[in-house]
Amino acid sequence: MENNRQNLITKIITYLVIFLGVLFTLIVMTDDNPKEMNPEQIKVAAFNNDQFEFEKDDKGRFIKDKFGNYTYTDLENDSTYSKSEGEILRNYQTSLEENLDGHVFTLTFFSIITVSATFLLLLLGFGYLAYINWAKAKKILAGVGVFALFMIIVYFISVDERGTDWTLANTAINSTVLLIVVALVSWIGGSVLKLRK
Repeated sequence: MENNRQNLITKIITYLVIFLGVLFTLIVMTDDNPKEMNPEQIKVAAFNNDQFEFEKDDKGRFIKDKFGNYTYTDLENDSTYSKSEGEILRNYQTSLEENLDGHVFTLTFFSIITVSATFLLLLLGFGYLAYINWAKAKKILAGVGVFALFMIIVYFISVDERGTDWTLANTAINSTVLLIVVALVSWIGGSVLKLRK
């Protein structure tokens, strides 16, 4: 009974970690990255997604004031103001960068916590097993070595010229994807083997 409960808890934690990893990865991958957008794309997105309602004429063109600034309605204050295109684009680009950075930080933090917890559990498990059965402990040690080698390889594959944060984010995404693939292959492979027996 105790083993069944432990297996259930292990499965729940595993599926929860996979679900959160996939969710955070999808959020980062669906974010708009202003560094990959040209000025025209940023302009269209800024006018479509700003918190202000930019005024248009009957032909759908944005209305400008006599100084060449776009006019918009402040939805909260119910007033009309003007805003330069440069200011609109700078503000929108900054908001995109802050949004993306926040999501990348969340994914990176989640990955660090997951990897740290896994490493700690492996150390504790290895210590306990080494105490009661050294032969089995050597097998666990080999598994830890393979996992560490896997993470080192993924890290070096994910190195990004933009800095450590991007490298960690790439490592998190790549390791999540690879671990999901390995889990799915193991799950499907295990089911196929059971069916063949």
